[in-house]
Amino acid sequence: MVSLSVELRVFDGSLFIGAYSLAASTTTSADGTYRMAWPRTQLAGLRLLTSRSGYIPVTLELSPDDFAPGETVYQNIRLRPEAFI
Repeated sequence: MVSLSVELRVFDGSLFIGAYSLAASTTTSADGTYRMAWPRTQLAGLRLLTSRSGYIPVTLELSPDDFAPGETVYQNIRLRPEAFI
């Protein structure tokens, strides 16, 4: 199973908050699917972080424009095994 987290950057009124904060986290099911939800906010940016023991962690920058209330967003992620020389 893969651990996943979503981190958000938000607008606070007219101020841009530059730091990311954790919005949601989960692990994939046996077939690799996952679902996360978080409270609606004015997004300035978001990223999806993945990790699994023995694999290289992946961070994907996602566009806030890809998210709409009530809509499902699909994201396929390929993890590569760690290799040491």
